[in-house]
Amino acid sequence: MKIIFKDFKIKEGRIDFKIEGDDLDGSEIYFDLSEDIIPSNDSIAYSIATLAGEKYDKMIIEDLTVSPSVKKNIEEYASATVTVEIGEEAPKKEKENFTLNFSGGFDSLATYTLMPENTELVYLEFGGDFEREVKFFKRFNPYRVKTNLVTEGFNRNTEEFMGIGTLLYSDYLNTGYTVFGTIMKPNYMFYVKNPNSDENLYEAPFNYHGIKTVKYAQALTEIGTAMVVSHHFPELVEDSFESLAPVGSEKYFRKGLILDTVNKKFNRNLNISPDFSHVKYKMKWGRSLNADFISLYLIKNGCLDYLNKLYLHIPKEAIEFVDDLDLNLYERVNTTFMEKTFPSKDALSKYLTKLNEAGVIPFTEKDYDEFRKVADFLDKYHYIYAHPKNEVTTDNPYLEGYINLNKSYLDLNNSYSELNNKNMALKKEHNALRKNYSDLHKEFIEFKKDHYQGIKNYENEIENLNNIIDSYRSRRVVKFANSFKRS
Repeated sequence: MKIIFKDFKIKEGRIDFKIEGDDLDGSEIYFDLSEDIIPSNDSIAYSIATLAGEKYDKMIIEDLTVSPSVKKNIEEYASATVTVEIGEEAPKKEKENFTLNFSGGFDSLATYTLMPENTELVYLEFGGDFEREVKFFKRFNPYRVKTNLVTEGFNRNTEEFMGIGTLLYSDYLNTGYTVFGTIMKPNYMFYVKNPNSDENLYEAPFNYHGIKTVKYAQALTEIGTAMVVSHHFPELVEDSFESLAPVGSEKYFRKGLILDTVNKKFNRNLNISPDFSHVKYKMKWGRSLNADFISLYLIKNGCLDYLNKLYLHIPKEAIEFVDDLDLNLYERVNTTFMEKTFPSKDALSKYLTKLNEAGVIPFTEKDYDEFRKVADFLDKYHYIYAHPKNEVTTDNPYLEGYINLNKSYLDLNNSYSELNNKNMALKKEHNALRKNYSDLHKEFIEFKKDHYQGIKNYENEIENLNNIIDSYRSRRVVKFANSFKRS
C-alpha cells in the first residue's frame, strides 16, 4: 500500500497538507504552532513520517525538498520506499537543551520536576475530548502544536507521533534530548531486554534529527510519580487529577485510588475527594498489565473494596499473593533503569535530590526480588516473558498456548488485511461511480437549464410574433376604418 503527502502550504506558525493513500479517502491535516516560526523541511518530513509508521510500503512526499539523508532515514524508519525531492544536505549542529513532551498528567508533571533547568515543554493540542487537559497545562506556558491528526485517525500507526512537537520545534529550541513520561511497568522490555542499552537512547525518528530519547520517569511506578507530584506540586494535584480523565472512567478510578492512598500513607494533606461512587465499565483481570500491576499495591494498601467496583472479579490468588510481600518497591526508584538517562552528574544529582525530598529512595535487594516475583505472578495472565515475535526466553507453561493464539491472531489479521484491501478497492470503485454519477447529474442539470431556457426563448419568440400579428391586424383595421369613412 502507498501513502501520499501533498499540497504543502507552509507559512509562519502554520503547516497544512493533504494525505491520500490506497486505504484513505483523503484528509487535510494541519499543524498550528503557537510561535511564528517555520520548521525546516527535514523536521516536517520526520514529523509526517510518524503518521504512517510501517503501515505502508510506499511513501510519496510531494512539494517538499529534503536532505538526502532524510530520505534514507525515513525509508529505514518506515520500512518503505520513499519518493521525495532531494536537495542539499542540511548542516548538522550540536544541540543540548531538553524538550519534554508534556501532557499535564502525574507522570508528565513528575518528570518535569526531575529534569534540568534547560528544559522546555511542548504539547500537542488535539481538541475535542482533550480540551480538559489543555485547560490545566496551559498554565505552564508550553510551546503548542494544535492539530487534527487524532480526529483524522493518524494516531494509530505509531507512538512516536506524540513527539511531533519536539521535531517541529527542535531547531527553534535547540533540542538535543526529548523526554516522554514513560514509567516503570513489568513488561517484556524491562525483563528480557536492557531498557538502558545505548540503542534506547537513539530511537527513530528523533535520533535521525540529532535528538536523543531519554526516559526520566522509567525508573518510577505510578505510585512514585504520585509521591513526587504530591510533594513538589501539592497545589496542582487537584487540577491535574481533574484534567486526567472523566469521572467514572478506569483511569480516573485508578489514579484516584493512587492519590488517595499516597495522601493518607504519606500525610500529604491534599485537597482531593475522588468520586468512587461508580465506574462506567468494569474491567476483567488479565486485560490490562498496567492496571493489574498497580492493583496489587492497592490491594496491599487496603483498597480491595474499591477495586471490587472496578473489576468484574479479582482472583483469590492475587489477594493471597500480596500478603507475603512488602511491595515497597512501588514507592521507590529502580536504579537499574535510570543508569543511562542522565547526560551529566549535575542532572543526576538534581534527580536524586528531588526524589529523596519526596520520600522516594532507591530499590533495595529485597525490592528487586519482589519485583521479579510480581512479574512472575503477572506472567500467568499477561505473558510478560513472551517476546512480541515469539522468541521464547524462559520456561512458561502458558507460553505454548499463547504462541498458538498469537499465530491464530496473525492469521486472522492477515485475512482481515486481505478483506480490507478488497473493501478498499470496492470503495474506490464505488467512489469512482459516485463521481461519474455526480458528473452526469451536473451535465443533466445543465441540459435541463438549457432546455428550459430554450423553451422560454421559444415562448418569447411566439409572444413577439403574436405581438407583431396583433399590431399588423390593428393597423389593417384602422386603415379599413379610415377608407370606409372617406367613402
